[in-house]
Amino acid sequence: MDTQRETRPQELRDILPFIDRSVRELRRFEPGQDPAPIRLLLERVQQVQETLHRRNLTKRYPQLHEVVCFLYLCCFSVVQLGGESFHTYREEVKLRYKGLLRSLYFFRRPRVTKKCMNQY
Repeated sequence: MDTQRETRPQELRDILPFIDRSVRELRRFEPGQDPAPIRLLLERVQQVQETLHRRNLTKRYPQLHEVVCFLYLCCFSVVQLGGESFHTYREEVKLRYKGLLRSLYFFRRPRVTKKCMNQY
């Protein structure tokens, strides 16, 4: 079984792969290219924002919410502002995404119960 899937919070199993693909797509994009893929990405990011709010995940995963917000701003800057501040937003997306990954995968520790501690 894939260990990444085992450590991923189940309530985020459909959102995290989308976030990963989106960040990768934005890293490859440069202003001046055809913005059509970014328009589509903007629509999908809005759907994820709605999903986060509908599932009440924004308070439980504030770092995820920040990443999604900066994804939105990054896409919005391309679609509506002709790329103004795109590079700044993209850098923020990358930094916040790294922080999200650290918090979800590296700093998540299994809970230690008294029963487990008594075994040693």
